[in-house]
Amino acid sequence: MHNKLLLLLPVRTLWAAGLAFCLLIPAMAGAGAGAKTATSNGVTVYASLPVIRKDFPVPTQDAGILFYLQRSMNPNTIIYSANLTRDGHFNNSEPVQVYWRRFNSNGETRALDNDESIFAFGVQAVPDAKNPQTFWVNIVSYPKRKARVTLNEKGEPVAFVEMGGRQARLIYAYIQLDEGWLMPKVRHVDVFGQDTKTGDYLYERVKPSGQDDDDDDKGARRRGR
Repeated sequence: MHNKLLLLLPVRTLWAAGLAFCLLIPAMAGAGAGAKTATSNGVTVYASLPVIRKDFPVPTQDAGILFYLQRSMNPNTIIYSANLTRDGHFNNSEPVQVYWRRFNSNGETRALDNDESIFAFGVQAVPDAKNPQTFWVNIVSYPKRKARVTLNEKGEPVAFVEMGGRQARLIYAYIQLDEGWLMPKVRHVDVFGQDTKTGDYLYERVKPSGQDDDDDDKGARRRGR
């Protein structure tokens, strides 16, 4: 079945219900994340960046990448990339481009289709009132959480988010799906970033509204894990 049919409705419904746009697999110990150093304000601090799926390619070939979104169902990855002009400035009419990397085939790119762009993975970008080269960007399915997209002191495009009261450079997000249902269900969404002051790596998990901590165990039993 087409990925849109498998994923679009659950993402649209759950994100719209209050789900942030980022995620992780339950067993962090097996993620090669390095030693956990602290947990506070719902954010866990790591010495190195957790890698959830070592079998999934990382889209390092994409120029101007701001962050990327992985899903547990397959390695196809959604890329959020800065749309820069030749002089290195943001294209004011479309500062962020969003597209697929189809890693389940030969890694080619594909544009989002209309529904994916409007209801799920597309972005809204509003220029900052004080800096025309800074934009407040959110994924359309979750307008409440915004990233600040700008150029750093080296002129490189970056996306900053707040994580547990810290400013972090957004790196990637991972969606864990329960595929045992008729339609795949989002179990949780985790965001990974890097603290701009300390350099530590930060991890935050967000679950759909109304889901308790026991739901992961129940889903695992249904899948025979």
